[in-house]
Amino acid sequence: MSKKYSFKEIKKHDNEASIWIVVGNNVYDITRYLEQHPGGKEILLDMAGTDCTAAYESAYHTPVADEILEQYKIGEVVDEEKKN
Repeated sequence: MSKKYSFKEIKKHDNEASIWIVVGNNVYDITRYLEQHPGGKEILLDMAGTDCTAAYESAYHTPVADEILEQYKIGEVVDEEKKN
């Protein structure tokens, strides 16, 4: 069973020490991926603690990127308050 997180909790993870993002309805802790991101860590820091589904999809990520992202999945969003 997947752990559930509210946006109140997700928004707390908005800095270099702890970066959580939402893509779709899934929550990812991408803190360990920060230095590996090919687009630079600044992009991830800008998205930290937010629903970045639109940005992720508009960047046309490859299936390999999707596989990498899945490695960092920690749960799902429990509410519909998807606000940045």
